[in-house]
Amino acid sequence: MNKPRFTLRKARHICLQRHIDELFKSDSHASVSFPLRGVWRLRHNDTSTLPYRVMFVAPKRKLRHAVDRNRAKRLMREAFRLNQQRLALPPQTTLHFALLWVAPVTLPYPKVEKAVLSLIQKVNKQLAENR
Repeated sequence: MNKPRFTLRKARHICLQRHIDELFKSDSHASVSFPLRGVWRLRHNDTSTLPYRVMFVAPKRKLRHAVDRNRAKRLMREAFRLNQQRLALPPQTTLHFALLWVAPVTLPYPKVEKAVLSLIQKVNKQLAENR
């Protein structure tokens, strides 16, 4: 029996500075679910074949040590990777989604996963309202 593969390849990451700048403009949507803050923007009629792109941010202001920042990003990536299929996206659009760490310390994985699920639900709710 084939198991579904939950991967999060490099092509799914937001890398272009232009896309990052667009994501953090004032008309983007944002929500906080401690210890994370989610920022998202829906791009209509995008030529990209990918339904969504994502980025993970752990600022030095919140987590001073590199090991803590790397752990926080690893936790966010893993939680998103395992729950990415829950995103309900309309066709012909691309969702740009950023997860930002807001807690002053790293937290256990179950709390991070709960926050990621909450943010995904908020994104889905906002997308459903805009249809």
